[in-house]
Amino acid sequence: MKKLSLVLALVFALAGLGGISLAEEEPVTIEFMTTEFVNAALTNETLTIQALEEALNIHLELNISTASAEDYAEKFNLMLAGGDYPDIMLGTAELVNPYLDTGIFLELTEIMPERMPNVYEQVQAYGALKDITSDDGKLWFIPKLEGSVAMWEIDWINQDWLDELGLEIPTNTDELYEVLKAFKENKGEDCIPLIMGPWSDKLHNFYFAFNTWPTWRMFNEEDGMEYGPYDHAEEMRACLAYLNKLYTEGLLDNQYLTRDDDSINALISNNQAGYFYAWADDASRLIEGGTLGVNYSYVDPLEGPEGYSGWFGCNPVTNRYYINAHSEVLDKVIEMCDYIFSEEGRNLFTWGVDGVTYNVVDGEKQFVPEIMESSAGPLDGRRQFGINPVTFLHVSEWEGWLGVLPEYVTMIAANTADSVTPAQPVLAGTPEEETELANIMTDITKYVDSQLPLFVNGTLNTEGDFDAFIAQLEDMGILEAKEIKDAQFERWQNR
Repeated sequence: MKKLSLVLALVFALAGLGGISLAEEEPVTIEFMTTEFVNAALTNETLTIQALEEALNIHLELNISTASAEDYAEKFNLMLAGGDYPDIMLGTAELVNPYLDTGIFLELTEIMPERMPNVYEQVQAYGALKDITSDDGKLWFIPKLEGSVAMWEIDWINQDWLDELGLEIPTNTDELYEVLKAFKENKGEDCIPLIMGPWSDKLHNFYFAFNTWPTWRMFNEEDGMEYGPYDHAEEMRACLAYLNKLYTEGLLDNQYLTRDDDSINALISNNQAGYFYAWADDASRLIEGGTLGVNYSYVDPLEGPEGYSGWFGCNPVTNRYYINAHSEVLDKVIEMCDYIFSEEGRNLFTWGVDGVTYNVVDGEKQFVPEIMESSAGPLDGRRQFGINPVTFLHVSEWEGWLGVLPEYVTMIAANTADSVTPAQPVLAGTPEEETELANIMTDITKYVDSQLPLFVNGTLNTEGDFDAFIAQLEDMGILEAKEIKDAQFERWQNR
């Protein structure tokens, strides 16, 4: 993408963005450390980055890692050990909390309301203040805020197959079993009734239907944080027995743990998939008239045998960005963060630049055809311009999602708003708690992750073997871990 500085300068001059003028002084360099989003690389040639630079007379030195989360953690720790810190950086509680008392990171408790009023206002508007506040009442990071309710991983079913067989969309797990059997009996060996994907080998919605979960979860605030396989053990037993029935009868893809994303997407594109999970915002590809040329319908959250159901909801706090307390350009970093959360900044990262990425038609903003007709699809099409950049600080406003999502998704949102499970609390642990919890849960997590699939494929049974599984969790310290989580949850409630 060619340099758009002159175009942007003219756009800003005409729009009068917040009264910001394009100064003649040398741009201030701000080093920004984050990770890469593989579907849309973020560079200094990206439109919104150029626009941000022009608006504030800054130069962003993007320190972007293409590595995995584990490798980024190693890079982050090496950076802290080396003492050469970027001005602002993507971090996690696990990486940063042990260093909060070292003076490396800027405390924002007073700075945010006083010098970042736009950030503070948006954090409150999104109901996120409690989750970004530490147990001792301090603020340490600026959140990326997510306003999209379309981030749910939901169920999709092959509508053509249903129509061909005269079947209705299932509403519960028993009905799904009958539908999957009909798919298998009538669609041949090249078709798979139930696959896990794309981009997921999880069983979220089955866990919700049986009122359990494979890790920690707040099922309701009264009971606090619970460990699904242990606190909801009988529900997990029933869920695994159901999944084993699907697996044994060839209804659940027997390669669900190993089938790669390309293979899964090929099955979906070739109309060989009966039932699967995907993001709600994939509707632009999946529904009749979508870009894949197939015909899949969404399925309302399935009810389990006890009437439970749900979909995975999103906490508005999706990323954390920490500021170097000793940055030589600290004032400019603070100004940049607050601008990003201003009306102008939110518009920039939600819609882009007027006349370039969107036009105003009859008072309504509309993305340009280059985005809406992008070969990558409109979602990632806008990200090619730096709109809704996954790993960069911004507010992802719902209105921008509506601009690229088909009406089908807004229908899903309206019909299922009450089905979204509670947003999960952001707990904070003391260094001692985190060390003890890691010592316990590292082994437990590996154990659970290795054992649950064995119940699904029948290597282990859901009777005696499952009882032994629960006993092993106790031997490995799950009760001690629960005590730590209970203390953290109580502090969260008292924030």
